Amino acid sequence: MTEALTALALAEAIYIVFVSWRASRFLKRKSDEIDQLLDMIRKRLAGDQPRP
Repeated sequence: MTEALTALALAEAIYIVFVSWRASRFLKRKSDEIDQLLDMIRKRLAGDQPRP
């Protein structure tokens, strides 16, 4: 019984680490997209790029 609980706890810990890693990758990607949009807005406001 103890071995089963230990295996279950280990599997749960691995799952939590995996989900956290995926979430951090997703947030990093979204953060990069937001940075690109902000840079584009700053350039337009500064007049560096003509409006399409």
